[in-house]
Amino acid sequence: MAKITVYRVRRYDITTDNYIDSRRLMTEKGARMICGEIIRSTAVEIDEEDLESGEEWTPIGYFFKRDGDGIQRQVRP
Repeated sequence: MAKITVYRVRRYDITTDNYIDSRRLMTEKGARMICGEIIRSTAVEIDEEDLESGEEWTPIGYFFKRDGDGIQRQVRP
């Protein structure tokens, strides 16, 4: 399995006039796609297959565990 580096990303939310953190981990390319700012200190390496199919980010509710296994959990709005 190929490893890939993902980050927490934040972007400006015009509706709240604040910066908010994404609920997903993203690759650098994914952060650029949404015009987000990468939080470099949050870098983690995950299996590339943990990204959403054909995308540059993890599913909402993906949590990185230190042993390298991610779990998916439903996040209530």
